[in-house]
Amino acid sequence: MTDGARLFLDAWTHARPQPPARRAATLLARLGGEAEPERLPIGVRDRRLLELFAGMAGAHLAGVAECDSCGGAIEVAASVDMLMSGPPTAPILVEIDGERVPVRFPTTHDVLAAVAAPDPSRRLAELCAGKGELGAGEAEQVGAALLAADPLLDPQIAVTCPDCGAETVFGFDVGAFLWAKVEDRARHLLSQIHRLACAYGWTESEILKLPEARRAAYLELSAA
Repeated sequence: MTDGARLFLDAWTHARPQPPARRAATLLARLGGEAEPERLPIGVRDRRLLELFAGMAGAHLAGVAECDSCGGAIEVAASVDMLMSGPPTAPILVEIDGERVPVRFPTTHDVLAAVAAPDPSRRLAELCAGKGELGAGEAEQVGAALLAADPLLDPQIAVTCPDCGAETVFGFDVGAFLWAKVEDRARHLLSQIHRLACAYGWTESEILKLPEARRAAYLELSAA
């Protein structure tokens, strides 16, 4: 556990100043040992992140969202298995100018390059199609084909508001969800370190060498 806590904090430290797309890749590299996560297709990257999360926190994902109709709080829940279903099994072909063009799935590198463009969605489609400039309609075709082929590129979760009964579909960002969990866990660890350092004068390294149960026991004693 002590090595795990140190590894977790190191991953958080490296990922925190990065843009969201790069954060997801950094977490996979630091916590999952992936050598070149930025070169993985986004769907593959996010499936591996979900597997990583399931190994750390279980296969149930839960959060709270706001109802579009009444503003009430809605509990949103999903399982890792549900989100990971339907991985692509064949190459994508999209007809552009009468030609069936092979389209690859976007990577973190592609997303980062597209974000800097005036029209990120069109630029991302162009990178995946490898066809230079695309018209707006052609870019939409490419994007629709990719989303249809791999639901994890834009996972959707349908829920019913318990207050007004309205049905709402929420987009689920795997990287953002896991980053929020990492941030919460990191801040919890930092709070423990701070309290124990103030109480006993121990260094961060000394505190992280303690098993989690003993850290908790010392925290109880320091608060007594």
